[in-house]
Amino acid sequence: MAAIDFSILKEVTIYSQDRSESVDLIPGVVSFNYYEDLYSPTITAKLVVVSTSQSYIRGKRQSVYNGLPIRVGCYVSIKIAGNSENNPDIEFSEKETALYVSGISNVISENQREAFTLHLVSKEALTSETTKVYEKYPVGPVSEIAKSIIDKHLQPNVPVVIDPTTSVYGLECNSRKPFTLLVMLAPRAVFDNKYAGAFFYQTRDGYFFRSVDKLIAQQPKNVDSPYIYTEVNKHSTVRNNEFRILSYSVNKNENFLEKLRLGGYSSNISTFNYLTGEFKVNDVFDRRKYEMKNLGMPIQEQTYPSVLSPKENMMIVDKVSRSMTQIISHGVLDKGVGRTQDSDPTKDMRQSIIRYNTLVNQELQMTIPLNSTLRAGDIISCLFPKSTGESTKEYDREMSGLYMIKQLCHHFDSGYSITSMIIVRDTFGLNGTNNKN
Repeated sequence: MAAIDFSILKEVTIYSQDRSESVDLIPGVVSFNYYEDLYSPTITAKLVVVSTSQSYIRGKRQSVYNGLPIRVGCYVSIKIAGNSENNPDIEFSEKETALYVSGISNVISENQREAFTLHLVSKEALTSETTKVYEKYPVGPVSEIAKSIIDKHLQPNVPVVIDPTTSVYGLECNSRKPFTLLVMLAPRAVFDNKYAGAFFYQTRDGYFFRSVDKLIAQQPKNVDSPYIYTEVNKHSTVRNNEFRILSYSVNKNENFLEKLRLGGYSSNISTFNYLTGEFKVNDVFDRRKYEMKNLGMPIQEQTYPSVLSPKENMMIVDKVSRSMTQIISHGVLDKGVGRTQDSDPTKDMRQSIIRYNTLVNQELQMTIPLNSTLRAGDIISCLFPKSTGESTKEYDREMSGLYMIKQLCHHFDSGYSITSMIIVRDTFGLNGTNNKN
């Protein structure tokens, strides 16, 4: 079978809230979508079911939706067989790793037919929503605080990968939820004393608290077989080509106004130290300083937008577009009387803002035949044809290159299996900073 062909459902079983009853949903499954997202602390899924038959539940034949009944909190065990030798199975079969119903929509119940859509999340998503964190974490490495929150309050039954940070922070949780705290910690993370910004997210492999720059520096998953787009209609004999791009579109090629509002080019931060009473306006921090610190040299100046007024002989990075104010606190998290500085916002806030904004300089939406080995955060190599109006095999050197998977969806139905992705990168061209081909 080819990667684009339908996949065989080995198990789709839903259990009642009290776990006493279960029903096989395979005969009624219309489609199954599985999602991962760098900006989401939980994996999600959507299962569409249309059934024209009834099941034996508690000794009598009745509809699944009201007979089981299907309600939020039920869990679903799923096994999908790989449809090619390169596609491993997708499985959420154990109770600890199964997907739980977080919502039900599009419910239609008739005499001979019922239909519904189940919205699914991981167990830890439910745990986070029902957990409050009250601890005070004294000043320490951000990665250690993240690890403590994950281990103590989420208690996941899947692997956890955390990049060690060099930045420190003092955290007063104030009864917030674990996911809220972990997402809040990500911009405070600095790695190797220079790389700012992290992602907290979940894939089928587990939970990750990873440096943005370290994710970008990974080797591409398809280094020897780049994904290639061609407008030529291919014969069915090449159906087994798993590395062809079925379709793609450019979602955005930078958003100038949004980056100005967020401080993506230049920002300033003022701090108030209530221990000394000092109010300080810190130096302007811009992309050139960030790139000099992390890359050893700034990118070419012509890649920066020009200023709005031609009378001013300066680049847009010289003009502050966002100003922030932060309080530098001391001793809040110490036992007894303390003078320890709890954090230094000048070390991470502005750097993280620039890192997150530069990451999505280019964003594409792309569809390929199913590749169940891919995960959110992976790097892939893509080649796109150059638009010249002539018959040519030359690739577009500005659009082609390495991309990071920001969002991913594996889609399964009775006709085919595909993987849709939103891919991003921070540079243009085959030979950009993170596109050394």
